Amino acid sequence: KASGTNKTQTTITYRQMKHFNEQEFKTTLEQTPWDSTFGFDDPDDMLSAWEDMLNQALDDHCPWKIKLVTR
Repeated sequence: KASGTNKTQTTITYRQMKHFNEQEFKTTLEQTPWDSTFGFDDPDDMLSAWEDMLNQALDDHCPWKIKLVTR
């Protein structure tokens, strides 16, 4: 006979979309200076700059949230 359940807690990380406004996000993307990535000679640097700008836009409109969950 089992003496109970073995529950473990862990965290999950996700982007909070509760207050996400699609139009404001699109406006931010339109105003982002994507062409500044072409100032780099190394394609890896170009990609890194592009990712940084995209992640900044995402962070501004749907920030990361950490939640404790029980399994």
